[in-house]
Amino acid sequence: KEYGYPTSKAKIYKLTSTGKIPCKTYGNKLVFSRKEILLWAENQTRPRHDSSEISLTLARSARRKR
Repeated sequence: KEYGYPTSKAKIYKLTSTGKIPCKTYGNKLVFSRKEILLWAENQTRPRHDSSEISLTLARSARRKR
């Protein structure tokens, strides 16, 4: 929450079990690297497409519909 990525415990456990979030296990405990988690969270919140790419895609699709 401190860094602006609030989530629930259940979601964290689900992400770790599917391997979508970086973590290590020591015995029965999950251990997270602060640096890896912050990098992972930053990559999750980045826009997937550049606005110029979206505009170009829309222009192409508009031409095809004629």
